[in-house]
Amino acid sequence: MATAVADPVSGTYTGTQTIELGAPPQDATHVRVDITCLTTGTLVLEGGEEAVCELGDGASAIVFSGPLSPGQDSFTVTAGDPEISYKAKAVYMNGMSTQ
Repeated sequence: MATAVADPVSGTYTGTQTIELGAPPQDATHVRVDITCLTTGTLVLEGGEEAVCELGDGASAIVFSGPLSPGQDSFTVTAGDPEISYKAKAVYMNGMSTQ
């Protein structure tokens, strides 16, 4: 079972953003990012996964969990619309998170 190996980084963002995670702990193997859409639009997550926020006001939730790349200490969310707003919480994990 995967567990968090660092404190999460969270915030509210508008448009394309790079979320700085800090240096990964030695036992980190994956990054998990939870996104809650605040407005409608499309987000492209690092690695190319596209997420569509169909409803605003926190109704759409997206979870991404992917392998940590060598030297990775941030996670980029690219906005299809520069006005889209969302909350994101990112954390280093010691395995693939499925929940």
